[in-house]
Parts: sequence; structure tokens; C-alpha cells
Amino acid sequence: MISQLFKIIWKEKKVNLWILLELVLAFTILWFCSDTLIFSLTKMLEPKGFNIDHTYMIDVWNEDEDADLEIFDDEEYRENAYDALWTIFERINNHPAIEHASLSIVASPYSGSYWGNCYFVDSIRECGQYKFVSPEFFDVFQIELLKGRTFDYDANDSESVIISAGANNLFAERNPFQIDTIESAKRDVKYNVIGVANKTKRMELEEYRSVIYHCLTKEHFALSSSYYNREFCVRVKPSADNDFVNKFFDEMVSQLDVEPYFMASITPMSDRRKEYFEFAEYDDMFKSIFAFSAFLIVNIVLCVMGTFWLRIQSRRADIGLRMALGATKKSVQSFFILEALLLLFLASIIAFILCININEVLADVLENLGLPITGNIGFKVYITNYIVTLAVMAIIAVLSVWYPAKRASKINPVESLRIEN
Repeated sequence: MISQLFKIIWKEKKVNLWILLELVLAFTILWFCSDTLIFSLTKMLEPKGFNIDHTYMIDVWNEDEDADLEIFDDEEYRENAYDALWTIFERINNHPAIEHASLSIVASPYSGSYWGNCYFVDSIRECGQYKFVSPEFFDVFQIELLKGRTFDYDANDSESVIISAGANNLFAERNPFQIDTIESAKRDVKYNVIGVANKTKRMELEEYRSVIYHCLTKEHFALSSSYYNREFCVRVKPSADNDFVNKFFDEMVSQLDVEPYFMASITPMSDRRKEYFEFAEYDDMFKSIFAFSAFLIVNIVLCVMGTFWLRIQSRRADIGLRMALGATKKSVQSFFILEALLLLFLASIIAFILCININEVLADVLENLGLPITGNIGFKVYITNYIVTLAVMAIIAVLSVWYPAKRASKINPVESLRIEN
């Protein structure tokens, strides 16, 4: 039957050429939609390296949002700020519903801010995110320490760091477990590496990045340039995480009113995750891709269905002859469905070559045009995209041809032959 189909396709090559071009175009566009969705799904399924279940951020603000600038010039104000912030932290930590509490600066997951710097291991430079965190930060977000220990205020860890590897599981092109010291970008400070933490992401859809954790002192915390950068993060006991926000606010709003600071709000980390997705426009991206894919699929179905409907109508005599010679309705339907799938397969080979060249040569151009290009390059990626796209297109082709083929199989052979004659 396959050889017969090839002969029929070649015989009607002028009509089939347009169908082939239509399928190539549809396959190519759907390929890049699939590429983005597969890439995003793969990233979502990768371990984040942290856990935000039962975690919250408590926002503590200054009564005068510009007053923190006085810390740099007024020693007395600075000392009072240290004590006030540390008092607030101790009261939060002592609440019976709190399992762990930490202080940090621009370090929590799903933070809109990012502090980056470069460090040296011998002559190799490693650029990554640096975070100032209190020792409890790793417990709050359940970041696993793979080697060494966490920070200890009694051990004078101001010049100690904890590092984590990037996407390649390396730090400065070396195994992080074999690194004892790193140097600052200016090579004026040498830090002792006291631990290696599990690699983490900033959020699900982003790549792993190397992180350098510094021990946060209360001086660092008070000197943070803005209270928007200061983070009071807590992990709540699961048994107490029922309406925690309202209960904690009612119980602690007066206790955390330590001049000049006050508790402004409590935000679940899950809400911060949603805010970050909106901030990074990931939600809009996914909505656009799904809407575009749905629009594309509907149009492909209508175009392919209309094309094959006209083709089948023009071949009524051929259908009548087949049925007169003993072909069943089922075999007629199968014939047209197989013909559509064969055309799709031929189109997919052309589109596959086209997509690879576009992905490798024109990726930057298409990205600037706002088209969904992930930069995903590799044999496994291409094969995965091809299989997924071909499967979706095959379903579309079968659905598009099935109804016209079903109608064609109901043609009376005698009438169709008479009309043709």
C-alpha cells in the first residue's frame, strides 16, 4: 500500500506540494512552541535545591523610609538600629510556632534583587551570586550542606564562606569539595571555605548558578541600603501552619514594634513565587505560547481538513472504483489517513532540517523578534522536539482527515462512477 500511496502522491504532485509546504510551515512553528514548553517543563522538574513549604517572609520597615541613611553618619543611631533589629529577630525566633528563623540580605528564593560578584580560586575566576545569611538560613529553606559546617558566630566566621557549584557541578572549574580558600575579586581578602552546599536555583525556570554564602552579622543587616533588602525568613511548624499569617500578626504586631521599626506584613514564600513569575513575565510567556499553539492547531485542522475534503471530493470516481472492486469503508478511511500521515512524515523531514538550521544559525534574530527560542541545542533535544511535534501533528492530521474520509466511504460506488462519466 505504501508504494501505491507514493505513486498517487507523485501523480498529484502539484496539489501535494502545497499541502507539503503547509505542513512544513505548521511543523516548524509548532516545533519552537514545543521546544519552549519541553525546555520549561524539564527545568520545572529539576530539583530547586531549596524548599519553601511552610515558609514566610516577615517585612520589617522603618517608620521613616529615609532614616536608614543616617546609619552611615550617626554612630548612636547605628548602635540603636543594630539592637532594635536583633531584638525583633530574637522575638520572632522565640515564637512557639516558629521552627527556624533566619536573617539575610537579598538571599531568599524568588528575590527580585540579585547581588553578583567574582572570586578567584588560584588563577581561575568564578562569577556567581553572593548572599549574606545567618546560620539558620540553611535550615529555613532546607538547603543541604554536602560538606563541612554552617556558620558559627562564636567561631569568628566573618572571613569564612560556604560555596555551592553551578550547573556543571564545578566551582571555578574545580570540584568544590577540593577548594579550601577563595579570594575576592580584588584579591585583597582571602576567605576560608568551611562548607559546600547543595546547588540551588534562583527559581525553577532558571539555571543553577554558583553561590557564595557569607556570614551575616547584625552590622551587615543594619547597614543594608534599604529595608526592602532585609529579609526575616521563618519556617513554621507544620502543625502551626493553619492561618499562621493572621494569628502571628495579631499576636506579634505590638511586640515587633521596636523603635524605629515595625512589622509591616507577613508574606508566604509561595506568594513571592507568584510575584516573581509575574515580575519575570513567565506567566505571560506561557499564556502567549499556549494561546499561539492553540490558534495554530485550530488553523492547521481547518486547513488540512478543507484541503483533504476538496481532494476527496475530486477523487469520488477513484473511491467508487475501489469500493466496486471490493474495498471496505474502513479500508477507504485508512487509505486517506495513511496518505495524510505519509505526507506529514515527508514534511517533518524537511521541517526537521529547517528547524535545526534556524535554531543554530538564527536563534539570536528570532529571540529579538520575540519568538520562543530557548537556545536548546543538541541531538537529544532535537530528537525529543521532533518526536513530540510529530506526535501532535499526527493527531491533528488524523483528526483532520478522519471526517472527510468517513464521508467519502459512504459514497455509493455506482452513483459516483455515473457522475464522473
